[in-house]
Order: sequence, then C-alpha cells, then structure tokens
Amino acid sequence: MRAGKFPFRNFDYNIRRAEALARLDGYLEDLLHNEGKGTIKPLFKIPNDLMQALGMEGVIDKALKRVGMEMKKEFEEEVKQKGKEYYERVAKDYIEHLKPRLRKVVKMFEDLNLLMDQTLLEQALVVAVTAFEVYLQELATSVIMLNPSIRKRFHTEIDRAIKLAKLEEYRLDVKRTQGEIVANMIRLDTGTIKSILHRLLDLQNVFVDKKTETKVCKIFEIRHIIIHQAGFIDPKFKRITKSKSSIDKQITLTQRYVLNSIKTLRQIVERIEDHAHKTPAHI
Repeated sequence: MRAGKFPFRNFDYNIRRAEALARLDGYLEDLLHNEGKGTIKPLFKIPNDLMQALGMEGVIDKALKRVGMEMKKEFEEEVKQKGKEYYERVAKDYIEHLKPRLRKVVKMFEDLNLLMDQTLLEQALVVAVTAFEVYLQELATSVIMLNPSIRKRFHTEIDRAIKLAKLEEYRLDVKRTQGEIVANMIRLDTGTIKSILHRLLDLQNVFVDKKTETKVCKIFEIRHIIIHQAGFIDPKFKRITKSKSSIDKQITLTQRYVLNSIKTLRQIVERIEDHAHKTPAHI
C-alpha cells in the first residue's frame, strides 16, 4: 500500500507546537510565582559557575567590591554638591514620567495571568486534537488517491457523494475528489476512527485496548467543551466521560495531563504510520 509522508510531517510540526504551548504555561508559572528559579535563575548562574571553574571567583568579587566603593564615594560627593532637595525633585518628576509605562507593565502581567488561567493549556490541547484530526483526514486522502484497490472499499460512499460541483472544486481531479470524500467521513469519535482505519488500512484496532480508547474519548470531549462551552462541563461530557464533576463547573487542566494527552495522540499516530508503511502492497 502507498501512503504519502506529508500527513505525518504536518502532524509532527503541529503536535510540537502543542507541546510548546503546554510547556510555556509552566515557564510563566515559574516566572510569575516562583521568581524564575526553574527557568531564568539557572541562566544567571552560568557566569559564576564559569568563574568558579577557572578559579577566578575571588578576583571578580574583589573587583566588584572596589568598583562599588568608588561609586559610593563619587555619589556622596555628588549629593553634597547638588543637595538632597535636588534629588527628591528629580525622583518625583521621574515617577510621574514612569506612571504610563508602569500601567503598561501592570497590564502585561494581567494578560500573563489571564493566559496562565488555563488558556495556554486549553489551547495546547485544542491544537493537539486538531492536529490529530487533520492528520487522519490527510492520511485518508493520500491513501485513497494512491491506492485504487482501497478506493473500491469506499465505493458506496464515494458514489453517493461525488457530484460535478465537487469535481469542479478540485479541477476535475477525480482521485483527489474521492480522497476528500473519504476524508470528510472522519469524525472525532473513537468508534468512527476505528471503523475507517480498519477499512482504510486493515488496522484492527488503532487504540489497541479499551483503556486507551477511553482516554482518547475523554481528550476529544475536553476539546469539545473548551471550544463550545468555554470549558464548562455539560451533561453530554458527564455521560460520555462518566465524570463526577458538577454540570456547569469549569474543567481544570494540569500541564501533566495535557502533555500526557499529547503523548497519547502522538503514539497513536506513530502506530498508524508504522502500520501504513509496512502494510503489504497487494492490499
């Protein structure tokens, strides 16, 4: 069987974007609430570690102390010449000058807090599920276009959907039109995905076991309520996921859950790729 490489290439790029969004939430959390101890502060330690490795930390300390003493002496002389009132007036004027900039900084931190309030994690999960959905659609199109024998398996659906307008949309490219018809059958529903991949690739169960399928089903439902319910749990979510959370309660995501969800989707795609490119050509 023949299958194009570009569906996985596109998926890999977008799934890495999702992972970056999820990790960014952790970086911001550390910067705003942990003084950057896990992100920025280790970078500041690099010069000091280098000086210690070279045995020069004492030399640097002495030089800084000497410079500090000289600056202090010069500053004291400057204060004597200009007077305390001068510096108080300059400080007051400068504070007034800084106020507009400070307001912008405050707004920036308000925006960062808003992003950290689930937004980055929610968007990371949405990007990951969308990447998975698009991958399946592009894979279906590719396989149908390249394999006449597999196109026959979807003859009924293709025959029912194909129209002149559809052909004209793809500039009379019949193979692509048929591929798009099958791609449009993809739904974010684990049963549908299993059925189509079985017909498309002879893959018996892409999820392997019920536990993984249940996990993926929940990922899909979380994506759905994020997009359509602003993250608030509805009766459909409770019914499908068997969640014990209250209706109208906003779902809370953790970085660990989102990264694990992304990992699960990646593993499923890798399983599909491995099967698709190892399937005998006579299928």
